[in-house]
Amino acid sequence: MKKILILCCAVFLQYSCSVDIDKKESMQLFMQWFEGEFDNNHQVWWEKQTQAEFPHEHIHSVFKRVDLPSFGKNIFYVYQYLNGDPSQVYRQRICKLSWDEKERAIRLKIFAFKNDKDYYFSHHNPNLLSDLTKEDMYTFEGCDVFWRKIGSEFIGSMPTGACRVESKRSGKTIIIDDDLKLSENEIWIMDKAVDEDGNYIYGHKGNEHHKLRKCTFYKGWIAYKEEGSDKYTWQSDLLWHDQGKRIRVLDENNQSTKFEFELSELTHVQTKIPVLVFKLFEDGNDEAIDYVWTNPNTERVGINLRWIQSGITESMFRIGCMEKNTRSKRINQL
Repeated sequence: MKKILILCCAVFLQYSCSVDIDKKESMQLFMQWFEGEFDNNHQVWWEKQTQAEFPHEHIHSVFKRVDLPSFGKNIFYVYQYLNGDPSQVYRQRICKLSWDEKERAIRLKIFAFKNDKDYYFSHHNPNLLSDLTKEDMYTFEGCDVFWRKIGSEFIGSMPTGACRVESKRSGKTIIIDDDLKLSENEIWIMDKAVDEDGNYIYGHKGNEHHKLRKCTFYKGWIAYKEEGSDKYTWQSDLLWHDQGKRIRVLDENNQSTKFEFELSELTHVQTKIPVLVFKLFEDGNDEAIDYVWTNPNTERVGINLRWIQSGITESMFRIGCMEKNTRSKRINQL
């Protein structure tokens, strides 16, 4: 009897240790995949090529891990915006991750800012968050997201019907539901809301996710020679990402020109082969003036049209590093 009891205890301890290790590994893997910048530029571009019935909005999401002791451990700052324009913010949050024993899942608790605009761009300037406390935030009961590892991805959801929020516009109660997926290189987001009668409030009408890809960053330069000049204007330490980031060309007086360089990971419409494309655009024209394409895993790419040139190299950029808006200078012809 004693031997059986000892054996049962050993099996229980082994199981408990295994569960603890699994929880720890799941949390570490989730945070590793979750941190980064994500963009659905590819989805928006593809739907334009294929004339989708319900095209998705172009959204960019930043998930940056931050140190906020008053909130506890595993805290992330979230900054989401539209149309590749960081000033078009549609959501800014603080999120806390913890293991929920009852749900056997990672719980993501969401904190909303009472004074949103005071904290814009905190991923570039974490000091803005240094004095932040829970008194500066508010939460929504029942709106926590639970993430469970299923196969090679994490699936996120809310308890059905639990997230009920009073609309600031109408004063009516709306019921929010999230359907989320996180993998090593993508996050899929589908936010939906209806009123208490089941009427549509917001969400994709085709009932399809926004499919965001994790950004890879490239550091580079631009050299631009204005018409009639024999010298180039130089911009350096520029930071692109491969999900549609555009950077404006500046003239010798640091004024914006009508040209932009865009870096995009796309899929060839006919061959379905993924490519990395570096394009030069002129304002008012949706077609690129010129472009080069290469393998998506390339470390370096460049374009040279004589009067304008640019080169980029894959960077070890970390989220939160300030994008340098460097001053241009005059240099001898390249």
